Amino acid sequence: MTPGTATTRSLFEHLSDVASQVGAARNVFLCLDFDGTLAPIVLNARAASMSAETREQLLRLARRKRFQLAIISGRSLADLEWRVGLDGMTCAGNHGLEIRGPKLSFIEPVARSRMPALQSLCRVMEVRINRIDGALFENKGLTASVHYRGAAESDRSEIRRVVDETVAPAAGLFCITQGLDVIEIRPRVNWTKGTAARLIRSSSAHPNALPIYMGDDATDEDAFSALADGITVKIGRSAGTAAHYQLEYQEAVGEFLTWLAVLDDSLSLPSPTAKEI
Repeated sequence: MTPGTATTRSLFEHLSDVASQVGAARNVFLCLDFDGTLAPIVLNARAASMSAETREQLLRLARRKRFQLAIISGRSLADLEWRVGLDGMTCAGNHGLEIRGPKLSFIEPVARSRMPALQSLCRVMEVRINRIDGALFENKGLTASVHYRGAAESDRSEIRRVVDETVAPAAGLFCITQGLDVIEIRPRVNWTKGTAARLIRSSSAHPNALPIYMGDDATDEDAFSALADGITVKIGRSAGTAAHYQLEYQEAVGEFLTWLAVLDDSLSLPSPTAKEI
């Protein structure tokens, strides 16, 4: 699907189509972003959390035999696992560079080899960034982030200048990407959320499960494309996305998870001839 085409549709207006796909599938691979999807975006990234209702629906779905759940985030793996707090859940941190779950333990090898170089950059950058009021530097081991949601508009160009100057000598090893009020420093590797999602899916007991992927960020576009054979959902308003469906508000994610659990309750066990997607 080409980003920006008119084929992206409102999810809640096409639930019958989704129900048909889920009903025809023997197994479902449900993969979700964290910030902006499972948890609302907040001024201080350290304060982000899922609602009790969303957590309950995740747990409800995780107990289903035909559902496999995974969460992929730009956060570090340890931070993500702590915030999710659900045993047996597959989690992928640093945009999928590190993954841990019941049947998978993975760290992208090139990113791992560049950790010492990244730490050298972090030591310099952290001192300079933390001098700017409202800016927050985050060293995530395999990547680093500079959050500036709380910084004054007049300081944002200085924040970008500091990042650019610090990373420039190591531009062959690391790239700078722009997120929602965050600048990220990531190793130059051929690895994305989409690659990670496909690895998690293929490593599971049901590698042909129907994928459902939900995300709000530009980094989720890779996953939308990688899982185009399933149900992909962009969270938030966007003029262009590769996702099949769109939910305008993050709060609606919990509603969809509730609907999905109710739908699964209503479905009879698949017959031996049911199509496995």
